[in-house]
Amino acid sequence: MKTKISVILLMSILLLTGCNDGEGKEYDVKGINLGGSHFPGGFTLFVEDNINGQEIDYTGFQYDNFNKDSYELEAYHLLINKDTKVIADRTGEEIAFEDEEYNDFSFHSYPWLWVTVLNDMSVNTVEEFEPQVLTDREYILWDWALLPAYTAEEIRIYPVTFDNYLSKAVYRGENMIHILQVVDRITDENQFWNENEEMYKKLDRFSRENFYVNYSYLIHDDWEIFNEPLETDEFPIYYITDETGIIETATDKEKVFEFLDNTIDNM
Repeated sequence: MKTKISVILLMSILLLTGCNDGEGKEYDVKGINLGGSHFPGGFTLFVEDNINGQEIDYTGFQYDNFNKDSYELEAYHLLINKDTKVIADRTGEEIAFEDEEYNDFSFHSYPWLWVTVLNDMSVNTVEEFEPQVLTDREYILWDWALLPAYTAEEIRIYPVTFDNYLSKAVYRGENMIHILQVVDRITDENQFWNENEEMYKKLDRFSRENFYVNYSYLIHDDWEIFNEPLETDEFPIYYITDETGIIETATDKEKVFEFLDNTIDNM
């Protein structure tokens, strides 16, 4: 496998240096965004491993017959700051960072990191970039301290489809239903968070032993910068999903509760 991944890695390097991404620009590395946080201001970029190659399912890394002694991975922790240039490939638009305050501590907010989970990204680094394949690290994707770290000079974010986002970013299982609320934009944050808290509480009553109802939201106003807009102008819209995909949509949350009442009682 080491030979195989080395060959793939070499081909990737040749492809990256031999052709252009985006606006005729060469990049040091291309991979999949696995998300990050405001602190310390970075994210994980997955390139490939020896289990699924360049494919990854963000809903979990619970591989069958996982052998940490033979695991090989190429991934990086990329640091971002106010000087990092971020470009949405779909629009060519450069994304500005947001300055926020938290407990009187000023920091740069990067909300696009979570909006673009699972998006392909091409990155140029401030430091000289050297590809590295890591081995024997079972929890490598959970601990940034174990990943090679670089500062991102420029990031180009490529779009994903909504179906791909649903299938890989929204966790689904045999004993689970997931409700994804898509809102157009947030105009009143306090009202939005209060309504979400109420939604969590109401949905919690539908969970049973060995059966769960999960809930998350997506802000379409942020989503459409990087990805194709949804084919709807009705917001909010609720996508009800199980392991097969979307099983119902609703534009009224009361219809969501009604659907769960009728569905779960008959399971």
